[in-house]
Amino acid sequence: MKHLWIACLLISLQLQAQTETTKKLLTSTDLSVLASKAKANQFSGTILIVQGKENGWSWSNGQAQEKLKIANGDGVRYNLGSIGKSLTAVLIMQLVEQKKILLDQPVRKYLPAGTLTAGSDAITIRHLLNNTSGLGDFFESPDYSETKTVTIDDHMKLLNAMKTVSDEPGKTLHYSNSGFIVLGKLLELHYRKSYQEIVKERLLKPVGINYDAKKTLATGYYLENGSLKVGEGNDPSKWSSAGGLFLTVQELHQLIKGIVTGKFIAKQSLQRLWTKESRPEQEPPFVHYGLGWMLEDPNCIQLRGHNGGVKGFQAAFRYMPDEDVFVYFLSNRDGGIESIFMDTIFLLMEKKGCKMEMPGGN
Repeated sequence: MKHLWIACLLISLQLQAQTETTKKLLTSTDLSVLASKAKANQFSGTILIVQGKENGWSWSNGQAQEKLKIANGDGVRYNLGSIGKSLTAVLIMQLVEQKKILLDQPVRKYLPAGTLTAGSDAITIRHLLNNTSGLGDFFESPDYSETKTVTIDDHMKLLNAMKTVSDEPGKTLHYSNSGFIVLGKLLELHYRKSYQEIVKERLLKPVGINYDAKKTLATGYYLENGSLKVGEGNDPSKWSSAGGLFLTVQELHQLIKGIVTGKFIAKQSLQRLWTKESRPEQEPPFVHYGLGWMLEDPNCIQLRGHNGGVKGFQAAFRYMPDEDVFVYFLSNRDGGIESIFMDTIFLLMEKKGCKMEMPGGN
């Protein structure tokens, strides 16, 4: 999914912090305004904002399942798309902490001969995590099938048959779903289990999430000629190390809070994930990619998170470490969160005291 900033920041903004942050940036009035804006833009999905130790504010709108008239809400699971890449990065960093792998070793060192035949021998684990491997995107394979491309090995066959987008790993960011599939294969070989079982055991279960529990699932939709059509990614059993996990907004918060509070990896390891590694050239200069995480640093705030999306679902989360604020946006509409995402981020900037000035001072 294209980065959400690109549609809304077509001109350069200079941001200056003017006041110190307060513990609670958004008031109940602010949250009501956000809800009104989201409803006016026909947002379909669930929003959660948690500030510090409070329980959080959540708001939902629209239908999770149109035919059955089941409403969206806190208890509905949505496809998270590529947010799953941040989870893959955490699992890889656990192996780094255990000294089982090194970030700057060629990934082929950890794979049996013939497992990865595409790309350069110089591709490291770091290159896979920061999207500079040059392996490209398996979704662009003519043989990709949502129903048939299911396991990590299915994906590996596709990416091994594809041309690379770059033969110089580490040089340029090319967002790569294929690179995260290779990381999933590395994890499967190490643990001798499927990627899904690894996530369930090492990430979901420790924070009390039972992925196999019966939950209401949102169906993803997109607009075509003015009418809603069922999109892609509606099977919660078909997800991989590149994304596609289904969670409720509260479950996602349990997981992200566990990550940022040191439940899964040490704080030093988290900072390694949050170190600026590469930058998408088409984005504003404060946008970078770390190791499996998106990083945005306008002058006055830090944002750490990831976006996700398939045709029918769109998702994003951001964590503000200095303020201990979490924001989550899960939608079962294609392109469903751009407006409310930007409204929320700009409101957070405003409440922190960031002055936005157009070039030239006007």
